[in-house]
Amino acid sequence: MWPGTLTKIDFFTNLNPDCTFIDYGTIRTLETPSHGALTFERITDFALYYMNNSRFDCGKQRVPGTVVRYQSDPGYVGRDTAKIEEIAADGELRTITYRLFVGKTAEDQGLKEVSVPRTSVSGSIQKVGFQTVIDPDCSSLGETRIRVTRAPSHGTLKIQQGEDYAEFPKSNPRFDCNKQKVPGSLIYYQSEAGYTGQDSARVEVIYPQGLVKSVLYSITVR
Repeated sequence: MWPGTLTKIDFFTNLNPDCTFIDYGTIRTLETPSHGALTFERITDFALYYMNNSRFDCGKQRVPGTVVRYQSDPGYVGRDTAKIEEIAADGELRTITYRLFVGKTAEDQGLKEVSVPRTSVSGSIQKVGFQTVIDPDCSSLGETRIRVTRAPSHGTLKIQQGEDYAEFPKSNPRFDCNKQKVPGSLIYYQSEAGYTGQDSARVEVIYPQGLVKSVLYSITVR
């Protein structure tokens, strides 16, 4: 997460399988973070359920619940931890420890690099990536910014804002959003004229919530 930014790290709700709201749970802080603070607020938001949960479709609509947010101390970069417990409306007790990574790079945030293979025709402009962040109702959560951290050796990258089709897996409640164009950042690659062989480029994707993802594009030029 981005230093000093108030960031959502969890959301708790109690729903019936028909998506009706039962009641708010009780959340208590067991261990406060050493380099920041936790806040709790009752809002409506999207819950996350796995496909084998009878409430999976409930994740496609906003429901009442309690959001947990974390904000690091100004300028702090590094790790932090916090621990809470939630007593759900049905009396179930959950204890959760959050291991928090604060920084402005994917490495600082403890996130593994994603490797994406692509093939491009020599000299042609080829779309190699599309980065977006949306809610399950397909609305945009804000602009995704792309930072080129290693330019290609035998070509160029071009970044532009626009709309395209996302590719969410069926297990993601945003799967139905694949049927329509959504806002995001498009990444294009163009090799030098006449070049064939291997090329690569690395970018960091900075999402509006402060999450940073490193992506390595391995490009075969033919």
